[in-house]
Amino acid sequence: LQTKAEKRFSNGFSLIASFTWSKNIGNVGVPYWFGISVQNQYNLAAERALSPIDVPKRTALGYSYELPFGKGKAFGNSLPNWANLFVGGWQLTGITEFQSGMPLKITLPTNTIGFNAGQRPNNNGQSALLSPDKRTQSRWFDTSVFSLPTSYTFGNTGPYSPDLRGPNTNIWNAGFFKNFAIRERASLQFRAEFYNLFNHPIWAAPGTTLNSSTYGVVAQKNGNRSGQLALKLLF
Repeated sequence: LQTKAEKRFSNGFSLIASFTWSKNIGNVGVPYWFGISVQNQYNLAAERALSPIDVPKRTALGYSYELPFGKGKAFGNSLPNWANLFVGGWQLTGITEFQSGMPLKITLPTNTIGFNAGQRPNNNGQSALLSPDKRTQSRWFDTSVFSLPTSYTFGNTGPYSPDLRGPNTNIWNAGFFKNFAIRERASLQFRAEFYNLFNHPIWAAPGTTLNSSTYGVVAQKNGNRSGQLALKLLF
């Protein structure tokens, strides 16, 4: 399902928003593309699972707003020139993204099958998904439900877990602009731009190798807030 909403520029405001709801399932094609060995070539039905590119929900917003303050605006129209210099003429633009985490693949530290066949862990029949109030960076999922299969046997899990995902994405990029008129054909623009404005951490996927030191642990992140200031001369 794909939806799109658009508000064309009026009263200083414009918006474009999109939402996608989807499910991507595969068996052989995607695992080969990502270099994942098929566990049992004689049982390709066991390879059917969520695709590694499955994103069930994604929302994206793009917007622009001329703030209603200062000369000619709804608020502060009678401000003296010196006050309008600081208050009036500001514009806000931004891009906001919300996205579900990517599906996780539980792997083994060693492969005892051979013959270039993949081997996956066993699941005890319980879901490894933890409720949000129990999920932490050091315990992203219940690691106890997976175990090593007996040597030279196939594990009973699929290539990708049906219910385990990495962290969601929540990013706000914003820019604040202000124009200063110098003369009829020239103006100066002040720009303050911020990436990940609210400094939401963009966590990497947790470790998924059974019995490793990072198993079930979200140990890395990136996307720290950054900003830049600039002056632009328009003529």
